[in-house]
Amino acid sequence: MENDVTEVVEVIELPPKKRPGDRTSLARAAKLVNLVASGQSARRAGKMVGMSPSTAKDIIAGRNGWAQIKLTKEFLAHRQSSSIDLELLSGEAAKQALVRMGETVGKSSYGQAVYGFGVSVDKFRLFAGQSTQNLSVKVSERIEGLDAALAKLDAALKIKSQRSRENASSKG
Repeated sequence: MENDVTEVVEVIELPPKKRPGDRTSLARAAKLVNLVASGQSARRAGKMVGMSPSTAKDIIAGRNGWAQIKLTKEFLAHRQSSSIDLELLSGEAAKQALVRMGETVGKSSYGQAVYGFGVSVDKFRLFAGQSTQNLSVKVSERIEGLDAALAKLDAALKIKSQRSRENASSKG
């Protein structure tokens, strides 16, 4: 006899005046959540998917039933689909940006070109899943060196303080 596993689904009753999904589709809400997760503000992401800032903020904050809705299988499926769409759009946008950058680099100042190149390399590495924090190792090495220098300074100050006390006691 096999064990039957049944899935219990909790029915969420929402107030009649505020029913998420009546005006905002789950697909649009999922795109909004993915845009915010990728670094956009709720206001900007809401504008990008065509919803009011207050609705966008409600969805992100989980108000009016959205906290529960964001956990449903249907919503998570929309998020997955939206994530794939964003990746495809990001790749196409990156290609267009690279072409545009090549067209305009001659008109840019040296500083603008260097800055643009640096940001582009960082974003391409990010999309490829590569490290974008290559300086963190050097920074931590500097901090370790700083700790050693502070330890030497602390030892020197203790010796100086001890000598001052010894001189004061020998004079007194």
